[in-house]
Amino acid sequence: MNIELLKQFGLTDSQARTYLALIRAGSLTPPQLAKLTNDNRTAAYMALAKLEELGLANVNEEKAGKTYEPASPSALQALLDKRKQELEAIDKTYRDSLSNMLSYYFEKQSKPGVKFFSGMDGLEEIYKDHHKTGGHIQVVRTTADLEFGEMLYRYLDKGAQLGITLDVLGPAWPEAIDWANKNKNRHNRINSWVPVEYYTAPVEICVYSDKVSMISFAKETVGIIIESPQIAESMRQLYKLAKIGGETLMQRRKAMGSGERDPETSSG
Repeated sequence: MNIELLKQFGLTDSQARTYLALIRAGSLTPPQLAKLTNDNRTAAYMALAKLEELGLANVNEEKAGKTYEPASPSALQALLDKRKQELEAIDKTYRDSLSNMLSYYFEKQSKPGVKFFSGMDGLEEIYKDHHKTGGHIQVVRTTADLEFGEMLYRYLDKGAQLGITLDVLGPAWPEAIDWANKNKNRHNRINSWVPVEYYTAPVEICVYSDKVSMISFAKETVGIIIESPQIAESMRQLYKLAKIGGETLMQRRKAMGSGERDPETSSG
């Protein structure tokens, strides 16, 4: 055990040197400690008091004068556990505020056409931009958005109220087809489908006005909005190609019968 290792547990240089001195000596009075560590007595008292607070030193007042004894090095585990909890709390705070920090950051950059978002707040910001921009939206749907159902329903209802129209291409699982057909008039949407095994990525892609948004519904929800007429037009053309391909695959699937698989997706 050395000073640098102890400092990684969160101890200051003075506290680390004090704890090592106690370990080596067995017990020390504050004046003895000050002499060993070349600190003044005030610093020695402060370091010992902090170690006692952390559970790394014990006071023995039965001997002549107050002496301090080291706690077992195994007590460092509790200190480490506490530090982990503090770091987890910091990490959560960081993740919760990342979306706003990124928004502020990219507002001041030389490429204002790209914005990054994260977390539920970021997801809502992207959908707010859809509503603010309005018009027609081409959507590549993913089944990975299922756990965000209530938010998506609110998003679709508000979009319909704002007069937004949707052209949606998504994996053809039965529940999705049934729900989309029941709500297509309510949500001003056209529905197109592709066999489920052809699009399994957890990413939703939307093309609207001169913008493209992409949202990853993987373990961590992150998203991006790109504002570029050229990129938006490119994605529109790719969307049309994907829609034609999806319709062709669905027709082939229907002709083959529901019990068979397409040659392209069959193994072996």
